[in-house]
Amino acid sequence: MLPDFSGGDNLDASAINNKGDVVGDSIVAGVFHGFLFRVGNTVDLGASVFPNCINIHDQIVGGMSSTATTTGSTSFLYQDGAVHDLIQLISPNDLYRRVFAIELSGIACINDHGVIASTGTFGGDTQSHLFLLTPDTPE
Repeated sequence: MLPDFSGGDNLDASAINNKGDVVGDSIVAGVFHGFLFRVGNTVDLGASVFPNCINIHDQIVGGMSSTATTTGSTSFLYQDGAVHDLIQLISPNDLYRRVFAIELSGIACINDHGVIASTGTFGGDTQSHLFLLTPDTPE
């Protein structure tokens, strides 16, 4: 059983890795917060962060709502103790980002090599597409 998260309500676990680390969200003072729970330690990932998946390296992916970012609803990667807007981690010179103005809107998962499956759109297109994001230096 997971402990209460900072006195939060509606604790919702989303995923577990093979080390037993769990990610999810909870309502704290009326605002959703993402969390990472390791045995004996709970990390607050921030307000309006919704973790969806965690790998063996404790890289976490999910979505953020507009209250957590100035760019509206987007996808995030948590690593090394910080939440990053995932689109900002894609090189501005990447052909798809530069020419097609991709927007990431949903994260499916991240594997142990750091490869991320995401959904999103091209520019103003309303049709959703699947994106596979591969790190420059896979684990």
